[in-house]
Amino acid sequence: MTATIEVKKLLSLLKIADKLTKKSSIPVLEHLYINNGSGWATNLSNWIQIVDMFPTNENTVVNIKQFITLLTGIKQKEANIEIKDRVLYVITDKNTFNINPEFNNDEFPVNVTKMPITPVQVLLHKDDIKQLVTASSFVGKDAFREQLHNVLLSKEIVATDAQRLFWEKSNIQNIDSIGYYDWNGKFINYLLIQKQTIDILKNHDVVRMTCDIAQKSVENDAAEHILFEFEEFNYYQKIIDNVYPDYRAVIPEKFECQFLVNRDQILHSIEEARYIWSKSEKKYIEIFCLNERVKIRFADVNNNLEHNSYIDLYAKNSDIAFDISFNAALLESCLELQDEPITLKYISPTHCMVINDNMLIMPMLKY
Repeated sequence: MTATIEVKKLLSLLKIADKLTKKSSIPVLEHLYINNGSGWATNLSNWIQIVDMFPTNENTVVNIKQFITLLTGIKQKEANIEIKDRVLYVITDKNTFNINPEFNNDEFPVNVTKMPITPVQVLLHKDDIKQLVTASSFVGKDAFREQLHNVLLSKEIVATDAQRLFWEKSNIQNIDSIGYYDWNGKFINYLLIQKQTIDILKNHDVVRMTCDIAQKSVENDAAEHILFEFEEFNYYQKIIDNVYPDYRAVIPEKFECQFLVNRDQILHSIEEARYIWSKSEKKYIEIFCLNERVKIRFADVNNNLEHNSYIDLYAKNSDIAFDISFNAALLESCLELQDEPITLKYISPTHCMVINDNMLIMPMLKY
């Protein structure tokens, strides 16, 4: 059976599948299993299903990168495609290309995705996805706890790398209902969303998310994946059954000082002094809060370099003067995600500083 495909459309879907599998060290996981017209790819934890790739009754396993390379070279908008004796053929006006299978169908991993028994669905809209994308920039790449590699999705959206913390109220409708039951029979009223999942979400305006709140038992085989439904593919992320740290415990309730400053001026100071802190062993920035203005200081003692600048102090609720230091790159990453102006809340040189009541950054010791 020969079918017609839109080359660009299929190519974009294959690239998503390739991102899921590219870090795999198992050769068969670099392949796409085409089964009754749908394409499946996996890294053994997460799965992607390209829905209705093209109509066919044949099944085969094809190398994803070979498939991408083949379609990349086709300049036509459309091409014909078919599977014969497990060989994939792509037919253009002038040429016929083929990809031979490297593995048998039964060598591809068994599909472990299941339909939820007790499904709960929420719609992620553009603003919700944007919020998740912002939070994902706080995910810890080298964090010592696996939970910190993910974004917490519940009544609040939360992410941290143990040096910075982001938290913000979620406006997703029906968000109170999401979660899952662990093997101890406890209902966990949140989901941990991987950064890899959010990277896929960020290019879409509306996505339906489904989780299974059926209680696990020997007889009750509840779904162990969160289903994200897109227009042309489904993405299954394995539920991460780990306890997220009590992030609320590190957010201070009282502060010694609160002041309002110009975000762009701080970012400009950081950029001006990049030649110092980007090459310095200790990449810290010192913030001195004076009576009527704020002093920003960068210093590299080893190379005898120093840069000072002053920014406007719009408002301050205390006469306290203080000196606190931060990692320049981490502070920059927080401020770039904020709107103008910004409110900073201070306790002491050894305590965190809160930015606009939704971000927190830990201080850096200078010595």
